[in-house]
Amino acid sequence: MNKFLNNFDKIKFFFNGKECSIFIGFDLFKIKNFFEKFKEKDQVVIITNQRLYDLYYQEIRKSILTITNRVDKIIVSDGEKNKSLKTVIYVLNFLKKRRYSKNIVLVALGGGLIGDLTGFISSIYLRGTYFVQIPTSLLAQIDSSIGGKNAINYKDAKNMVGSFYHPNLILINLSFLNTVSDRQFQSGMTEAIKYGIAMDYSFFCWLENNYKKILFREKETIKYLVYYCCKIKSEIISQDPEENQNKRVLLNLGHTFAHAIESKLNFSDVLYHGETVSIGIVTSLKVANLINKFSKKNTNRIISLLKKFSLPLFLSKEMSYEDYLFFIQYDKKRIRRNQIDLVLPVEIGKSSLYRNVDRNIVIRAINSKIKNF
Repeated sequence: MNKFLNNFDKIKFFFNGKECSIFIGFDLFKIKNFFEKFKEKDQVVIITNQRLYDLYYQEIRKSILTITNRVDKIIVSDGEKNKSLKTVIYVLNFLKKRRYSKNIVLVALGGGLIGDLTGFISSIYLRGTYFVQIPTSLLAQIDSSIGGKNAINYKDAKNMVGSFYHPNLILINLSFLNTVSDRQFQSGMTEAIKYGIAMDYSFFCWLENNYKKILFREKETIKYLVYYCCKIKSEIISQDPEENQNKRVLLNLGHTFAHAIESKLNFSDVLYHGETVSIGIVTSLKVANLINKFSKKNTNRIISLLKKFSLPLFLSKEMSYEDYLFFIQYDKKRIRRNQIDLVLPVEIGKSSLYRNVDRNIVIRAINSKIKNF
């Protein structure tokens, strides 16, 4: 292992007074044992799926066993449909049957789905346990593992039941990205592009200039990408932990339309989350163009960057505006029942929350294709 691989970065921030540390590096579990605090705990329970269990469980278990031999596992089914109350009850029954106390560690080993499930369960089991995130996908490493939002889908509503409960520790092992498919990796890039559009022009330019290195997964470029995204999000979370100051809400750019698409698709794996966010960003660009005259030049720059990562710009099959409006009614940003609230770009690197957006403008945007920009 060369000098570069031996290094790791650390980001420390606070979430409602709760300290959280993020460690980022390659072959992280060969560099240092991050599990010292586990000595004080009665039990460590790793929640993962079968594929990730086969790939990573033994490596992480081996590292934990140098601290404590009290390691258990729960394997849950993969797929967005399983981010459900049924899975939560299954895990709670597992914990109750073994009579595990509050003094346990719940470890999320997986992508956004596993992280959401584990975080939510950690927040409600005996009113809260020690919680660790070990994100394995790019999307989870740069976005969903940070911020304490945990949720499950309920019936046809995306993330309808949830909590704010931040992990005590986030361990980002960049080597895990070696086993992520190209499509899943590129899907995760949507969240990085979102940061650039919503709040950081210089980062957007960096993505434009380095997209080839990112696609080749050049190590130093990937390390900087993940570190910078974590830095952006952790700073926003520190300032506005529960979306009360209209800062954190800007991270929802594209997500209102994305969640409507996922709900309409019944949480199937036809599209990954990042792919639906890409479509949502493009739809938001059209709304912004109609509302605040967001420039065609900037629109084309954003679309060009999305295309470089082979991200979809619109649905291959039509989804009616009635379907969009039906599912948007479950959007968490709404403050009144019948209004539409959207995060929209003002310029690249700056965005704003628009309240009570004209329904007819939203319908026009939904019905538009890229050629109409």
